[in-house]
Amino acid sequence: ATPGHWAGSAMAGGWYLVGVACILMQCTLSNVGLTLQKSSLNNEEGRFPRRRAYRQPRWLMGMAVYLVSHPLTVVALTLAPQSIIAPLGCTEVIVNTITSPLVLKERFSRRDFIGTLLVAGGCVGVVLFGSHKEGADPDFTISLLLNPEKNPGFFVLCWVCLISLVIGEYVLFVTRWGPLRFCGRETSVLSARGWSLPVVAGIYISYNALFIKTFTTGLSE
Repeated sequence: ATPGHWAGSAMAGGWYLVGVACILMQCTLSNVGLTLQKSSLNNEEGRFPRRRAYRQPRWLMGMAVYLVSHPLTVVALTLAPQSIIAPLGCTEVIVNTITSPLVLKERFSRRDFIGTLLVAGGCVGVVLFGSHKEGADPDFTISLLLNPEKNPGFFVLCWVCLISLVIGEYVLFVTRWGPLRFCGRETSVLSARGWSLPVVAGIYISYNALFIKTFTTGLSE
């Protein structure tokens, strides 16, 4: 049986919940790995001479946990539709609100709490009311990616994202050294980084999801 046929059987049997569990586990392990790396780097600030990251056991452990977590995303997308799996990637934010105060001793504000509740509510809504049917995106094929004329809107969006990514990276790089000048006027560093950072992060995350979805689609064809 092909991976696509196996995935269809899994969906028919309600195994999409296993896919949901896989993506939740992936987000948890990914955040734990990043937190271990950050903790290791923080501990090195008081050392002299300071060890490089690859010489720190805790940093290496965090990197290993982070890398091991990502194959779970492929499994999750095989068992459940992307319309459910992709939004659940936000659960990493929820895990971060737990690990950061406990491990990194970072402050957890009331605004963080409200934002976490909104993210958690959205994730619950996606699982309860999202499409659980096989083939939620039957038009997404490898041939679609190789033939832009079949879906020009998709490729226009890709170009818009690419241009936005370049502009956002430029703003982030320039504002590291001073205020950004736009039309002869200085733009606040805070406002410039404020809009460019989420744009860049969101585009990178979306392209990551697109790559994984393309990979799993290629396996099923």
